[in-house]
Amino acid sequence: MEQLVEKKKLGRPKSSVNVTADLKVEQTKDYVEFVLISQNASYTISGYTDKEGNRIIYTEGKDKQGNPMPKKITFNSSSRQQKVFSSNKKKIAFLKNAPQCKGSPNAIPSKMPIFKINEPEKERNERLEKRALVMQANKIAIDLNSEELEKIAILAGMSPKGDINVTKESVYDYAEKQPQSFLDLAKDLNSRDTEYKVFLAKCLDRGIIRLADIGYTFDDLKIGADKTEAIRRISNDKDLHSALENKLNRLLSTIEA
Repeated sequence: MEQLVEKKKLGRPKSSVNVTADLKVEQTKDYVEFVLISQNASYTISGYTDKEGNRIIYTEGKDKQGNPMPKKITFNSSSRQQKVFSSNKKKIAFLKNAPQCKGSPNAIPSKMPIFKINEPEKERNERLEKRALVMQANKIAIDLNSEELEKIAILAGMSPKGDINVTKESVYDYAEKQPQSFLDLAKDLNSRDTEYKVFLAKCLDRGIIRLADIGYTFDDLKIGADKTEAIRRISNDKDLHSALENKLNRLLSTIEA
């Protein structure tokens, strides 16, 4: 039986969408398996709207008048899977590109996926890659000295004060839970740009620099409309940097005393 995916457009005309594109799915067998992952006892899908506003309808065959006939695809409690032969690219494309499918290009961020493509080998590789990333982040975190720990903590939005072990624990947790973000910060830890980012954060934390509606200010002086502009001004204005540094050092020496 001939299988078709019919498109109906909503609103203003839009360009045609090739729903058979991007079919890089695991096909170690002669079929592609879709699995219901939501708590729904069953789920039926026959159409959806893609990001371009096209109404995508799944059809199989034609009626007596030659019109494509809509076809429902159902996941139910007795069969929470849909096995689609690899040769049936249109049905695979329909399900794979549905907003309800995990990883779909039409996914809606605020909504949880309802089904997914079952790709155990790919998922295993992703888990191994994630585990390796965590191990790499943990190894680097353990080797950081106290100054580097403080930098990472500041750049990650923490406010490291007092006991270094508290900072160390926070950074270790950050490396464990957000390994890629941690590695990105650690990679440029000793760069000139990082030094100024840390310096700005310290000044903000101590109230030396303030963030107001007009931007970043030092006393009555506006030093930047945003963080990038403020860092550029501090790095290029030696007198401003010196004034900020002196005030910061006085505050830190008072706290330590």
